[in-house]
Amino acid sequence: MPLPLLPTEDLDLTDLSRIGLTERLQYLFNQVRPQWRDFSIAYPENLILEGMGLLVSGAVENSRELVRQLSWSLVTDRLAAIRMGRPYGFEMGDAEAPTVTGVFTLAGGGTHTKDISIPVGTRAKAGSVIYRVAVAATLATGNTTVTALMENAEAQQESIQSTEESNWHVRLSYAPYIKDTIQVVAGNGTYSNRNVQGQKYQSFLEMTPDTLGFILIVDNYGYGHVLFGSSVYGAVPRGTVTISYKTGGGRTGAVSIGASWQILDSIYDVNGNPVNLVLTNAQASSAGDDQMSVEEARVRGPLGYRTLARTVNENDAEYAATTVAGVVRALCVTSEDDATVQEDSAYLYLVAEGAQYASGSFSPASPTATQISEVQDLLAEDGGFEALMGVDVTVLTGAFKDITVACKLYKASGYTAAQVKTNVTRSLQDFFAVADANGALNTRVDFGCRLIGADGNPDYTIAWSDVFDAIKDTVGVRKISPAVDGLLLGGNRSDVTLLAKEFPRLSTISLYDMDNGGILM
Repeated sequence: MPLPLLPTEDLDLTDLSRIGLTERLQYLFNQVRPQWRDFSIAYPENLILEGMGLLVSGAVENSRELVRQLSWSLVTDRLAAIRMGRPYGFEMGDAEAPTVTGVFTLAGGGTHTKDISIPVGTRAKAGSVIYRVAVAATLATGNTTVTALMENAEAQQESIQSTEESNWHVRLSYAPYIKDTIQVVAGNGTYSNRNVQGQKYQSFLEMTPDTLGFILIVDNYGYGHVLFGSSVYGAVPRGTVTISYKTGGGRTGAVSIGASWQILDSIYDVNGNPVNLVLTNAQASSAGDDQMSVEEARVRGPLGYRTLARTVNENDAEYAATTVAGVVRALCVTSEDDATVQEDSAYLYLVAEGAQYASGSFSPASPTATQISEVQDLLAEDGGFEALMGVDVTVLTGAFKDITVACKLYKASGYTAAQVKTNVTRSLQDFFAVADANGALNTRVDFGCRLIGADGNPDYTIAWSDVFDAIKDTVGVRKISPAVDGLLLGGNRSDVTLLAKEFPRLSTISLYDMDNGGILM
């Protein structure tokens, strides 16, 4: 009986490259056509062999990629990171829209005899940023001003015919999705989001066939994915499904006090007559927030394994604090670390994301009152991270050590003083940044007690030599003056020593052009 030409057992193709697969296919082809020797692409038969090798090679690489997405150190897909964190309560925050209180006034300061309605969705522009009225307001007769809540967001709505299949999946058409704004109404009722951030996660396994629930996850590009049940675990939507949500938000939408506004939509009084209003803002907007990046999740995700939505020790309290949007560093201090802290008490110091530098990294800043309150609520008795063991945690703003930098520089050929100043400033901002553009933590700076020496114990220092290297490696810098005052940190040619609870923060930068007599750049 002749032996079969093709193998009858399962093949292990994991170690074969595309070239190796093609060579194996050519060898098998020669078993049928021994006289065939021309495997160039001039013959359609050879293209088929090449295509088969390409398909198998792609399948192998896809399998490898799926395995990579199961590791926190290798994950690059946001949906994969969400799935890994979900079993133990780790949540990747979605984008949040900045909001501002707008003050509408009649242009010219005149009076009006009819109520003026300012409907939801009325647009106003500050620079390149567009805000919309979130809650309708009315400038009543006799009043000179009215305030209205405005947000850097746009309302979206999609109507989709349900396939009425189990595990139906809808990808939203607009991005970036804004946190907690989705509403879903189907022919069989109103569905609720079972993955609301800040609440205990509920899976499809906890749903009954009649549960009108869905789960929303947001991918790398800000598009929302709405997942429905199987009819065994969660009801399948029927008929037309209307999905309403908002997009926009992010840190770039924030506006400062006294922004210059242009109202883009017409506004009318109750009789339909157009009126001319002026918009001002007496306070800055809320900061807003971008969705958590995968780079940041790689750091924060593994920390959630040891916390599991409860606070037993200092590390747990610190992790809980960083789940609040905008809080990037936290340090929990007890009586064992600081004699001024009473027994059964702890101080939790917070550092938040501040202004975004030109390179995209973020300066360290004090947390807002809202952020402090949110962290305090998380650690309360009925909070998401209830403190155990009877420890009373007090949430405080971080203590900063402001560091001045003065440096005498020689420029590289072809660079102006202005160019070198810009480049060095960016290098120093990135060196002292609390997080990079993706939200990943900058490990070169930390609280004093976390700056570790060679012996594994805290040495509390920002090394003078590290700052020197950051400046010297900057494009356009030829060398730094060897004089004793060539580089001074805080006025001294030495390392900067921090207290245990202090966090370093870049202060003033003074750069001197030694190619031009040492004048200030």
